[in-house]
Amino acid sequence: MNEAQTCEAPRSPGIEPRWTSSAKSGVGTALLACTRDLGLIVTGEHGFFSEEKRHAEHQIKSLASGIPAYDLVNTHAGHYRITKRIVSDPYRDVVLQRLTFEALSQTGGRYRVYALLAPHLVNAGASNTAWLGEYKGVPMLFAQGRGTALAMACTVPWRNASAGFVGYSDGWQMLSRNGKLDPIWTRAQNGNVALIGEIDFTQADEVTLALGFGQHPEEAAQWSTDGWRTTQDDPTRDTGLGVHVVDVPGRNACSRHHHPVHAVLDPASALGGNRLLG
Repeated sequence: MNEAQTCEAPRSPGIEPRWTSSAKSGVGTALLACTRDLGLIVTGEHGFFSEEKRHAEHQIKSLASGIPAYDLVNTHAGHYRITKRIVSDPYRDVVLQRLTFEALSQTGGRYRVYALLAPHLVNAGASNTAWLGEYKGVPMLFAQGRGTALAMACTVPWRNASAGFVGYSDGWQMLSRNGKLDPIWTRAQNGNVALIGEIDFTQADEVTLALGFGQHPEEAAQWSTDGWRTTQDDPTRDTGLGVHVVDVPGRNACSRHHHPVHAVLDPASALGGNRLLG
């Protein structure tokens, strides 16, 4: 695991950490809360700045009953439409988001899209450390605190990325004020931190974000890059919703007893071949 040349973010430790709204539209498979939120920011010409969670209208549906997988469509009328498929892996510590972005403005717009992540590792936003790094040549965003780490990767390399302290030097502050990530900070040590990465949709029409967790940064990074596997040999059944499901061995982290877990199999995955999505 390699770290970028260190450029420490200013204004440690950031503002007092707070949790976001507790309203839920879907439930995954987490045992502990390790993030405050993960969402997208869209910027454009003439100072355009939009948070999908605040400025877009949302549509959500579950792929099938009892499966931790959801389709979302977030639309900011006249500007953009973001389509997501979010899946929670039943036997790996990773969440996947498959994303597409569509410009809706008549001129097409020159939009830029950013993934903003606020770690709250092991139920707390204070005393977290965030940094930019690499794992096996893949650029990643890392955070660590209280014996737990996370790593976020994208199927196309980040166009830009930064780490900072919430309320002062985080990506939200830079984009809302300047419309770009400038300056770039590579590390925010011991505080209320946030990570941001620009998704390069000029490289692909569809991308996947992988957010992995582990006891160490290397473990979290491994789940991020290996959060799916081929399942051509596993028996599947059709849900009638355009996806199939497969029963895979799982383990209840509390009881340590193995039990079957229902997972979503998408035969037309952009990741290539039949892939287990969650």
